[in-house]
Amino acid sequence: MRKKLKTNGNSWSMYIHKEFSEILGISETNRHVVLVLKKQTLYLQSLAENYKNSQENFLTKKLIKRGSGYGLIFTLPILELLQINPEIDWIDIEVNKKTIKIKKHL
Repeated sequence: MRKKLKTNGNSWSMYIHKEFSEILGISETNRHVVLVLKKQTLYLQSLAENYKNSQENFLTKKLIKRGSGYGLIFTLPILELLQINPEIDWIDIEVNKKTIKIKKHL
């Protein structure tokens, strides 16, 4: 799926449909996700118990409730790591098992 990021003041956001959030295991009580960056691709996964007790370094974010789904806020440093200019670039979104994969559309 190809999407455009929406401006949100000093940051940019993306809407995650309810169906995608259910695949990730996101709910009203569990809205934290783990962000993993590999080769200019961002992977979103639910913050599971195995991450909570992990000694690895990773970034977690809390999704914002938006309508029946959730919103993910992208700060400028994350966009820079992904080499995305949100004013002109589109993003590709792919859902696999319990992971959402986000990368710049080429």
